[in-house]
Amino acid sequence: MARQENEKVSRANRLRSGFTLVELLVVAPIVILMISGFIIAIISLTGEALVSSVRNTLTYDLQLTFSRIDDDVRRSAGFLATNSFTPISPQGIDDGTASFENATASGDALILRMFATTKQPQSPGSSVVVMKNLPYTCDSASAASNAQLVVNVAYFVRNDSLWRRVLMPSDYATAGCEVPWQLPSCTPGYVAAYCGSNDELLIEGVEAENFNLSYYSSSASTTPIATASDHTQTTSARSGALGSALTVRVDVTAGQMVAGSMVTEEGHVRSSRSYANVTPGYFE
Repeated sequence: MARQENEKVSRANRLRSGFTLVELLVVAPIVILMISGFIIAIISLTGEALVSSVRNTLTYDLQLTFSRIDDDVRRSAGFLATNSFTPISPQGIDDGTASFENATASGDALILRMFATTKQPQSPGSSVVVMKNLPYTCDSASAASNAQLVVNVAYFVRNDSLWRRVLMPSDYATAGCEVPWQLPSCTPGYVAAYCGSNDELLIEGVEAENFNLSYYSSSASTTPIATASDHTQTTSARSGALGSALTVRVDVTAGQMVAGSMVTEEGHVRSSRSYANVTPGYFE
């Protein structure tokens, strides 16, 4: 009797083992699929988070870039086809003495004619640096009407990044009645004595063809001055056209590779220069 009972238990155990094996064969793939789906979901969410973070960063950097450009344009005395004095090495576009050009076959550059100031322009008490003996001596009561010390500011693309450079004449430190607050800037890494500071990196991920400039005769105009940004025109022709330009539109597209795809953001700023000469509003 006991023997029969043991055989029944043994058969029952074998059946249970068989059912468990069948169940495992059915359930295991389902579990694997669930785990795989969970992993894929995590990867997808992580990728989306990275894309969102990069997009937010690009948008923020573009806003800062446009704010910087707008601030400079509003204080500029003119748009230039090329720098208004010969660059001192390594301030040239080639880190030598080659001049900047506002339009070339390889890309645009925004070149601004600006004035040197005694302090940061928006600081209380800041004033424009006037030149010595042009025509009055620095201690003359009429010295304030002397010619102003001019500097150039250039926005240009290099190595897929947008940079800002301050170009200054060779005698910038001694030509004026005061030493200017501005300093000549160069590509980071240069240790030449003339390089008082580094170029300002504005935003990365900008190719030369994605930095575009259009000039207008007024803030209300909707028709660009074609010659002003036409690289096939001579420097002289572009300079003549820029003489009538009061407004510039700057279009920038920036991109960054993330999670296997390119994330891009684009935008523009349209700004008008207000000062052919210095007025109190220059320091606002």
